Amino acid sequence: MVTAERLAQHWARAIAWTSFVSMTTGELAVYLAGPSTRLLDALTAEKADPRAAQEIGAGLVDAHFTQPASLDRTLVVLDEQLGAYAESIGKGSRLGLLQGALAAGYAQALRERTLREQEDIYAAALAARIEAEEARRSLQEQLRHQALHDPLTDLPNRTLFFERLTSALGRARSGPRSVATRADRAGPSGPQRAKRAQPTQP
Repeated sequence: MVTAERLAQHWARAIAWTSFVSMTTGELAVYLAGPSTRLLDALTAEKADPRAAQEIGAGLVDAHFTQPASLDRTLVVLDEQLGAYAESIGKGSRLGLLQGALAAGYAQALRERTLREQEDIYAAALAARIEAEEARRSLQEQLRHQALHDPLTDLPNRTLFFERLTSALGRARSGPRSVATRADRAGPSGPQRAKRAQPTQP
């Protein structure tokens, strides 16, 4: 007769080395006691229900057993520890169903975990890029301020004065020219148009 405790112990020894988790083999056996009980219940139940095995597979991923060897060793242990027992009670095909469901749940959870990690990496990279851009703009503004202000008084220096003076003179020079250009484009005024429209006397 296979017990959940015995299955959990063999299971823990089989997968303890397959991933980097902060649990001893004994602690892992305690953790796997619940899943072992659920698997035995699913194996001996009157009606087949693979959902428990799927959840157990996903639970392995949640516990950070994400290396391929973790799943491989789990399936081997289930076959070694439950295979003969399942055949003896006429549930050999049921065991295969549970193993397949566990593998499917594991694969689905691992895929979702990978996608989440990729999204987290993308979000972190985007945040770092935005932060770097803001730091660059801040540095440029700081350097410009230092270049245009006195370091002791923080008042505008000669460079800023001449920069603003040049800008103001440029606007003053371009103002009348722009007005003249617009006037030229507007064409002759009303009286001028009327004068041009009069026929020439013979």
